[in-house]
Amino acid sequence: MFRILLFFLISALSFSQTHTITGVISDAINKPLESANIIAKPLQEKANLKFAIEDNKGRYRLELDKGVKYEITVSYIRFVEEILFLEPNSTFATYDFKLKPTG
Repeated sequence: MFRILLFFLISALSFSQTHTITGVISDAINKPLESANIIAKPLQEKANLKFAIEDNKGRYRLELDKGVKYEITVSYIRFVEEILFLEPNSTFATYDFKLKPTG
């Protein structure tokens, strides 16, 4: 009986409650913008702010709660920030950002 209960508990915990989005952040000529900031602000109550910093190749990975609408903002010094609105039931897993320089 204990083994059956343990099996169901482990199965329930392994069921993912997150939505992973990956991609690349680059400038207009496809040069990666190393260490750009990515902030995912939930647009509903009882959800947590999420964030990521991209690696030296411009890649990022953002783990978001499923069923939550987010405003995702990408920023980098001397570039215009870009905003993406992610709907609660969105299914895409990859999104690349291209930032434009200010001025």
